[in-house]
Amino acid sequence: MLVSPLTGMLTITGVLLIYFFIDGFVTIYNGIKLRPNNGWGWVMLSGITSLMLGCFIVYNWPDTGLYALGVMVGVRLIMNGWMITMLGMAGVKAAEITRG
Repeated sequence: MLVSPLTGMLTITGVLLIYFFIDGFVTIYNGIKLRPNNGWGWVMLSGITSLMLGCFIVYNWPDTGLYALGVMVGVRLIMNGWMITMLGMAGVKAAEITRG
């Protein structure tokens, strides 16, 4: 990374690409498993977003190596935070229903 920064950025972006695809497929699989429960759609949306980010990196390769790390990881973190918030709200609603 210190000797050739561009090569290092492209390598890290390639690793990020693999991560987005694996995370997207696993998250979509978990969303399908959660389907009868409340909040499963948010899990699916998070997985689809991850796959879309991976496709965006592939489509614009190698130009995405210059900015993908900051922007795409930020988008992914925002989507994960939103998914966790919505699942928490669904859990509170389910707890209120079971309490009566």
